[in-house]
Amino acid sequence: MLRNYARKAVGGSSNGYRRQGANARSGAAGIAGIGDLSRGGTGQTATGRDLREAIGKPVEEAAQIIADAVAPEGQDRDEVRAAIQDAICQVLSEQNAFDPSAITEDQFHDLLAVYVTTCVFHDIWFREAGASVNRNASPEALIDRENDLRETVRATVDNMLSRRGGAPVSQMSANDLRDLQLDVVRGALEVWESDE
Repeated sequence: MLRNYARKAVGGSSNGYRRQGANARSGAAGIAGIGDLSRGGTGQTATGRDLREAIGKPVEEAAQIIADAVAPEGQDRDEVRAAIQDAICQVLSEQNAFDPSAITEDQFHDLLAVYVTTCVFHDIWFREAGASVNRNASPEALIDRENDLRETVRATVDNMLSRRGGAPVSQMSANDLRDLQLDVVRGALEVWESDE
């Protein structure tokens, strides 16, 4: 399924990564904004909005504020909002209140990995897996298939991220984070495209 997705559904690794452009811009803005908050800034340069209102709020509410600030207008808005919220809530689940100064570098890495995984997974699931689902499969079998696919995508994204050098995620600009996300997606597509 992943080989077919990489080769046919998105037109290969040389072009397919571009489909994630809007997602990459939004995720980059959100993560760069959180990074700026963690250093005492406002997050406004990255997101266009002062994100300090999110500080001290429950993590779920803070995630909504950040997602609203960076989700693009148009058809991708709901998907991007959900992916940003999912990443923040999942990675920062142990925080009672949103405290960007307490976010570790590992958590910044995980924010990026979860966000990219969610965006790529949704594209694959709705383009490929959803179309090939056995309509007679049990709900449990469908959940297992979905979980297996999500784990495979996450492992590939983690592998691509681990290969990079350079600045820590928390210190990267929105433009650098966008480029990194697109490189990760391109690398994942290359891996899947070459699978036999």
